[in-house]
Amino acid sequence: MPKGVAADSEGHIYVVDAHFENIQVFDQEGRLLMAFGQEGRAPGEFFLPAGVAIDADDRIWVADSGNRRIQVFQYMRGPS
Repeated sequence: MPKGVAADSEGHIYVVDAHFENIQVFDQEGRLLMAFGQEGRAPGEFFLPAGVAIDADDRIWVADSGNRRIQVFQYMRGPS
């Protein structure tokens, strides 16, 4: 149940999945790189996530609708 899509400055694609209550991160070729989050109410957990946005600093803003909050995560670049 995808609910939102965004891309960061390196071209990673973030998909909000309300069925699995997580954010899935894909490369530009569509390969799954990682997923984060699970159902719950603690920080980093989601209940009916509804959207995602990425700002100019690659912060990941997730609308966590069931928990009535916005959660913010920071994308960490790997070594160059």
